[in-house]
Amino acid sequence: MAVKVVWTVDGTRSFQDILEYLLLNFSEKEAHRFFHAVEAKLKLAQSNPMMYRQSARFPNVHVTVVLKKVLLVYRYKQREQIIEVLVCWDGRRDPKKFKF
Repeated sequence: MAVKVVWTVDGTRSFQDILEYLLLNFSEKEAHRFFHAVEAKLKLAQSNPMMYRQSARFPNVHVTVVLKKVLLVYRYKQREQIIEVLVCWDGRRDPKKFKF
């Protein structure tokens, strides 16, 4: 059975916020680069959901670097075979607010 990717509301919102930021402050090329980097990381996670670093606080949450300053955080629900994207974290934000 294939692992399915599901986006949470926070995951979708943070992904869109980063895309909008890149489009406004950089270029469409950078936005495409970010989009494809997230897509590639999720494809790898689908083939091996446990391959990325496990969160120190939560056992089923994994964190990976997408681009230099952006982290992709997801929860792997093994029983349901679901990867739940929790947030795309921009590393320039306040690190005290990073809860994973």
